[in-house]
Amino acid sequence: MLMHIGTPPEEETHEDRRKEGSGDQKRSQEKEDRGRFLEEISNQVGEYQNLGTFMLHLVFLYEKGLSILPIKKILLIFWKYLLFTLGGFEDIERIKQEQRVAHGIGEWIEPKNRPPATWLELQPQFPDRVNHVDDEVEQLMGMDDDDDDAGSTSTLDGHASRRLPWRPKSRQQDIDAYLSACRQKFLGYELEGDSASVVGLPSSVQEGFRILQENLYVSLGDVALEHHEKMLNTAKRNRKKLFFHPPAEKLYQAMLPVMEDACITLLKVLLASATNQPINKGKANGTLNILCDVLPEDQTQIDQQRLQKDIARHKEIITKAVSASLLLLLKHFRLNHVYQYEYVSMSMFYANCIPLVLKFLNQDMTAYVTAGNSIHNLDFPRCVFEQIDESK
Repeated sequence: MLMHIGTPPEEETHEDRRKEGSGDQKRSQEKEDRGRFLEEISNQVGEYQNLGTFMLHLVFLYEKGLSILPIKKILLIFWKYLLFTLGGFEDIERIKQEQRVAHGIGEWIEPKNRPPATWLELQPQFPDRVNHVDDEVEQLMGMDDDDDDAGSTSTLDGHASRRLPWRPKSRQQDIDAYLSACRQKFLGYELEGDSASVVGLPSSVQEGFRILQENLYVSLGDVALEHHEKMLNTAKRNRKKLFFHPPAEKLYQAMLPVMEDACITLLKVLLASATNQPINKGKANGTLNILCDVLPEDQTQIDQQRLQKDIARHKEIITKAVSASLLLLLKHFRLNHVYQYEYVSMSMFYANCIPLVLKFLNQDMTAYVTAGNSIHNLDFPRCVFEQIDESK
């Protein structure tokens, strides 16, 4: 009989347990380190309440020309601070679902998959659609024989799968307006305060009312507004505040005195990264110059091409950092309380945010991305068939 060569089963089990124990200990230590680090960066920094407001102060100094620190590093630290203290988009969705369940309005999970953008993405679902369009039309019109029932079923299933993945939403105001219009049309009167009675209405109207009720969506913002109206009619000593995201509430209180200045300054930086500035150390036409961090002291002709690519990379990093920071602030404040989101949105609106967004969206995105990520001398076929003189 052959003897088993290797570690006995008992020793293997002991080794696995030891590895699992060390893994649990490592995860516990990592969790403690993260908690300690979060507590440190949330503490007061000098006269500022936390690291986030201190980074915003550095941005203010840079905008006034009083700081020598690189703006790119400041914005990246502020972005990472928001991600670590508040969380990313997945954390927002998780907290949102937890708060919906806690307040009794149920989960509302949106699908993560997006609808097909082009026919090339949709075509694998319908391999025979191009060659059998007429047959499908006949099947839909009921003109085929009984032998083609299987094909008709697959076609109908295919059409059903092409629907948009998002679940439709309806508000209580939509249901009240629908019932009021239908009662006035078919019955000639309205029932104030009654949003459930459908007696005397046609069956089609009742079916529409049922569909609207099945897709009724109550947001956390509606819960916050209802609680706010309730507190207005309550004695001041008995009022209670309702917030869904305590870390966002803490950051909002710290940023509230400088919220408008923060929105204006961040949008100024974003505007500077979107415009073509002259390659010099001075200020360009009164706008914020963000290129002073990347420009060398002396420029030679041989470094012009490399400098242009470095500038494009510098602008792209700043654009992404500012855009992500503003988007995270809007989403977290929207989750915490709807009035906070409206205040930040109003501040951005008064800072001319909409023209700045349109400036990005109105340009040719393909040419914009290609111009910033291609080098003419290194592209095919020039890099193969032509000899490049680097001294020029």
